[in-house]
Amino acid sequence: MDYSFFSIIDIISIAIGVYAFYACFLMKTTGDLKTKLLSSGDIDVNKCKDKKGYIKYIFLKLFFLGILSVLSGASGLIDSYITPLGYIPFFIMVVFVVYLCWFAAICKKSVTIFW
Repeated sequence: MDYSFFSIIDIISIAIGVYAFYACFLMKTTGDLKTKLLSSGDIDVNKCKDKKGYIKYIFLKLFFLGILSVLSGASGLIDSYITPLGYIPFFIMVVFVVYLCWFAAICKKSVTIFW
């Protein structure tokens, strides 16, 4: 079976997770917000009412998104190229997609709270 399409999706998933970790790092160290990941990008970061509160609100949620994204991509690549993992990659992917939908709703809600 040709796994090239799924491998690209898995690599993109890992990249999203790494970017989420990078955004978390920036939030904690510099207080910089990466709005492209956390919203549609049409909000002005400078108009945030409570930047520290927003970081506290979103940090763990974004960090967990990064973990699930990397796990989803890595388990898919391991399943495709190293050893079959059975239903584990599918289960992780389902959890990731459900969490991603929830995270999108949380991000939308956070814009109404903090902007």
